[in-house]
Amino acid sequence: MPRRKKEKKVSKEMILTLFIAFIMIASVLGYSILQGDQIQKRKYGDIVLVQRDMSWVAKVNQHELKFRYLPEELQDIEIGQEAVESIRNTYEVDTTSAPDDENKEAIALFQHDLAGLLDSMDIYLRQGFTEENEFDLPIISCANATSSVPVLKLATANSTVFSMQDGCMIAEASSSVGFIKLRDKLMYSLIGISVG
Repeated sequence: MPRRKKEKKVSKEMILTLFIAFIMIASVLGYSILQGDQIQKRKYGDIVLVQRDMSWVAKVNQHELKFRYLPEELQDIEIGQEAVESIRNTYEVDTTSAPDDENKEAIALFQHDLAGLLDSMDIYLRQGFTEENEFDLPIISCANATSSVPVLKLATANSTVFSMQDGCMIAEASSSVGFIKLRDKLMYSLIGISVG
């Protein structure tokens, strides 16, 4: 019989040890999970950016807009108020690029995301190319730019800049990352977020 008492005592000690270990592990896991789920938010006037995965998301005109960069990370890119107003004050914006541009995927993403924002503003975005193309899209150049239908030309260049020439907006970048930055900066400008 003394042997049975020892087994019960060991099993009670074992249960107590396992219970304490469980509590310690659960509290560490709970703390780290709750810390990891904290939602980061940034407020710019009436617009709130919420971090999701690798993006910042804003809800504007019942549409969710995704950004890769925060406005303060884009201070080195300038987009003049003339360009922003020429887009805001129209019913259509034409975009164009070379069909064989080395950054054509990034340019297509730029156009797609901009079209979503402009749609929420009741502005139509028409896509075209600077020359004949296999998609039978219209040929659009800066010569087509008017005050009622501005043209946005997207092109690969040596640096990342946004400029206006004779009423035509020109967005140039040296890489796909540059086009993402230009897209984010233009979209922030259109929804009224400016930093710097």
